[in-house]
Amino acid sequence: MSRPLLTLVVVLLLPAAAHSADPMPGPAITLPDVEGFTRDQPLVYKEKGLGYSVGYKREGMTVTVYVYNQNRPRIAAGPESDAVKAEMLDSISGVEGNKTTGTYKTISPTAEKVVSLGTGEKPPQFRWKQYEVALKDDRAFTELYLTGYKDHFVKMRVTYFAENAAASRKAIQLLLDAVGDALE
Repeated sequence: MSRPLLTLVVVLLLPAAAHSADPMPGPAITLPDVEGFTRDQPLVYKEKGLGYSVGYKREGMTVTVYVYNQNRPRIAAGPESDAVKAEMLDSISGVEGNKTTGTYKTISPTAEKVVSLGTGEKPPQFRWKQYEVALKDDRAFTELYLTGYKDHFVKMRVTYFAENAAASRKAIQLLLDAVGDALE
């Protein structure tokens, strides 16, 4: 599978959005520039409860950060609330649905746990699930990270090719820790 096709797959999975000069919905999070990654402009979704997303790209990998609340008035902080657990199940269903649509030829869960992201003394914790997927001609990993933050969900979707997994994981971890550090 060509690298542009991976980008196309990720773009096709995003809901309708528009660039916005308006203030970002939700909590003020200064999403960082991370060396080696190209950061996209934020996309503010038309449906208010979908919030916004910011994409990061690097050769063979993409990371998208979503901040949204699904129109919920309250979302407890951290990975353990019922709201976060339910949202993770919905997100997992979305990822697994890519097999039904043909985006993935196969999808196999490989790991799931709660992880800390960031370099501070008490970094935020996220629910995490990883899958190995078969694309048209390549194998890849796709991962979900989700937590509650200031009455919003912060979700990250990470996809990278299996052929360079170790190097990709190292670069992605720097980005994930930078995002964790941005959550005060």
